[in-house]
Amino acid sequence: MRKGQFLNSFKIDPYTFEMTMLNHTNSQVFKHSLSAGETQIFFLSLLWALLKASKQQIPLVLDTLFGRLDRTHKENLIDKYLPIAGEQVIILSTNTEIDEYYYEKIKPHIQQEFVLCFNRETNRVEINHNYFFQKVMN
Repeated sequence: MRKGQFLNSFKIDPYTFEMTMLNHTNSQVFKHSLSAGETQIFFLSLLWALLKASKQQIPLVLDTLFGRLDRTHKENLIDKYLPIAGEQVIILSTNTEIDEYYYEKIKPHIQQEFVLCFNRETNRVEINHNYFFQKVMN
């Protein structure tokens, strides 16, 4: 987090799985005091720690990854987290989350990309092999 040592540590009760977050003075930080972006960064950090501790490679599905994040956190996720997040990472995004600038930054790490579009005439979802602002390549 940009706030430095905003969260210094956290503990998970092994019986109740209740999480306790502590700041740099070992005072408890309550979840409701975190912003939506801070909560998202915290849980991504927790997920990363669990994956690293398990030493397992599993598919990672991230929905609305950038929706609540400011530019600095988006840049950090793209530059530092996504390249090492795993062998198979699926990002579900909207056309406003990953614009052309962010798309160009993550493009070297993309194996395949799709846009799911609902066709009202056929009442079906169509799969396009492109990203939102690219030409449709079926």
